[in-house]
Amino acid sequence: SIVANNGKVAGIEVEYTALAEGRLVTTGETGVIAADQIFKAIGQTFEASGLGALRMENGRITIDAEGQTSIEGVWAGGDCVLGGDDLT
Repeated sequence: SIVANNGKVAGIEVEYTALAEGRLVTTGETGVIAADQIFKAIGQTFEASGLGALRMENGRITIDAEGQTSIEGVWAGGDCVLGGDDLT
């Protein structure tokens, strides 16, 4: 779920999963990842035009070992990232 503070995004609450008998099952344990923006992954093609300094390679965002893009303070992950898995 989306966590809000004063009407603005403050994070996303996630529920942890584990493998049980070859299937993913929820554990009942939750955590909150702080964020000021959240993008819904809907399987569309990423279009980087207008993002100027965002370094791209083979149609994907280039990141460093920590996930930071070529734009200071901007991070990326998921299937839009070079070397990432094609899933969210």
